[in-house]
Amino acid sequence: MFTIAVAPQSKFKSVHDLITAARENPGKLTYGHAGTGTIPHLAVENFAEALKLKFQAVPFRGDAPVLPTLLKGDIDFGAPAVSTIHGQNFRPLLVFWQARHPAYPDVPIARELGAASEVPPGHNGLYAPGGLPIATKTALERHCADAVKSEVVRQIITNTGQSIRYLSGAEFQAQTIADYRFKGELIQRLGLGAQ
Repeated sequence: MFTIAVAPQSKFKSVHDLITAARENPGKLTYGHAGTGTIPHLAVENFAEALKLKFQAVPFRGDAPVLPTLLKGDIDFGAPAVSTIHGQNFRPLLVFWQARHPAYPDVPIARELGAASEVPPGHNGLYAPGGLPIATKTALERHCADAVKSEVVRQIITNTGQSIRYLSGAEFQAQTIADYRFKGELIQRLGLGAQ
């Protein structure tokens, strides 16, 4: 999952500060993201669209290069992954997720601020070829469900600032289809077609 985050010296102490500044200076605030059309880029643009804000997007080649630029103050905020900033000296102002993140319980999610729909975080899951025998598919799903509950996996998730939930194969497929549809419509609205 991704965030809107600022450097420790930033004048923005909350997402409300950021929203106020964006409304007072439309299109002036800059933010770094992992590249045009990536999930963090789409998440911020979807949030901006929902709240009728305008930001100036600055694409980078991946998530990590955003952080030094943010620390130097060359951009106003970034859209890094929670795992990228977890345990580091950055201040998250917003988390793009369905619920508040356990590591940042005081940080609001986009939905709380009026962005009713959010860009799904991605397709992290176990994939298998079509036509898999039912018994094999059932066993894989059972082992995945067990792995998500295991203490080892839970500890890794906590240590990296991630969040995890188990979906059955049918649920994951339905989520993936809905995700592709949502992102496709957003990309069309933003005019980010093939470049």
